Amino acid sequence: MADGVHASSPGEFPRREGKQTPDEVAAMLRLKSLGWGIRRIAKELGCSHMTVRRYVAEGGWVAYRGRGRPRALAGHEEWLEPLRLCRRPFSLSHAAMAWVSA
Repeated sequence: MADGVHASSPGEFPRREGKQTPDEVAAMLRLKSLGWGIRRIAKELGCSHMTVRRYVAEGGWVAYRGRGRPRALAGHEEWLEPLRLCRRPFSLSHAAMAWVSA
């Protein structure tokens, strides 16, 4: 391939959870500019086609956007703090564990 983008084997970028590196995203964009399809790029780089679609739509690597919505108890931290401090860790006695597992 031209311009140093070589994706000749599907294992070149191993599949993993999490964000793609800027180099991987650059490879996605380069392959797309060469006429490759979204699913073909995803298969070649070992990631989801939706991941490739997102980066192509963005036009490059973007920082993590964070959570899409606030947590369920957001804004109630002041009320929850005393409850968190007095809570003891949960543990089962040996007899209770034997009863639960039976």
